[in-house]
Amino acid sequence: MADLRVWELKEQMIYGSIKDFMAEIASIYDVRQEMNLRRFFECIRDMGCCALAEIEQRRIRLAKEVHNMRNETLKLGKDLKFEIKNGEYKNLSLYGKRVRLREQLESLKSDQQKKLDAKKELLEKEKEICKVLGSKPIGMAAVIPTETNLTSFRLYLAGIEAEKQEAEKKRNQLKVLWNYLDVPAKQREEFLDRNKRYTASTRKAIEDEIKRCEQQKSEIIASNVSDLRSQIEVLWKRCRFGEEDREAFKPFHDQTFTEDLLMLHEEELQRLRKYYETNRKLFQLAEEQDERNQEIIDLEQRAESPDRYYTRRDERDENEQRIEDIQQELLTIENQLKFLVNDYETKNGGPCTRVGTKLVKALRSALPNALHVG
Repeated sequence: MADLRVWELKEQMIYGSIKDFMAEIASIYDVRQEMNLRRFFECIRDMGCCALAEIEQRRIRLAKEVHNMRNETLKLGKDLKFEIKNGEYKNLSLYGKRVRLREQLESLKSDQQKKLDAKKELLEKEKEICKVLGSKPIGMAAVIPTETNLTSFRLYLAGIEAEKQEAEKKRNQLKVLWNYLDVPAKQREEFLDRNKRYTASTRKAIEDEIKRCEQQKSEIIASNVSDLRSQIEVLWKRCRFGEEDREAFKPFHDQTFTEDLLMLHEEELQRLRKYYETNRKLFQLAEEQDERNQEIIDLEQRAESPDRYYTRRDERDENEQRIEDIQQELLTIENQLKFLVNDYETKNGGPCTRVGTKLVKALRSALPNALHVG
């Protein structure tokens, strides 16, 4: 409708120009100029015919151009799986059709180029990943891929990329294990030279090496944990830890030897060392108490032995005197212990305990007789 309106305006303009021209001819018309006037109109007619012929040629060329563009658009639309509607150009002039087809063709060509560029990029990425993995690229069958083709291929690439990352993760895990085990650089280089890529055989070799190193690491940790447990037991004894106190440290009986277990034992040993150092004087006195108690037990056993009748009297008197001296020493130790315990409770604002057991009670349990902290 817009093209028709433009033509109507031009038609009115042409008619007006011809009308003005004929009026001017009429004003100067003379019978004697009839021959010249006839020639003039013949010239105008010839010019009109030429103009019409040129216009027809242009129309034919334009129609051919529109036809070719239409075919190209249909083909490209088919390749791109883009639907071209048949009635889309029905009410347009040839010129209007050419403008519309050119716009559509440029849009389709731009979309085609984007898809081809995306395809090229994805294929290069696939080639790179497959080279690392030692596998064969599958490529992309479609000459001009659709969005569905590209999406499917991206998902496939994400899968093999994840496979590559997992292989790299395993390789890094192995390096961490090597560092922990202090594996020589030459041994590492030889292994990596034999297993440069991420092929199936290489990944298996790395997994086997990881298992071997993990086993070796576990054995080292087990040995370290065993050493720590021995040190912990020594401190338990020094700190008068009873069965209940010892059982409170559950990891002591764990047989799954991991770095976490090792760390828990290291922390427990540090805690016990700090506890012992904080109360060193108290525990040293307790050790002296043990030694004196054991000495009394030994002397009393000797006094009760059947061989006592063969022992000289002066020697028996010496033993009895020694027992009396030790008892006095124990009284002194007991008083010192009582002072230290009271001092501990004053500083800490509560009873002197270890994992809920009063320290005084633990010390009392070591006495064989009635010498206790009051």
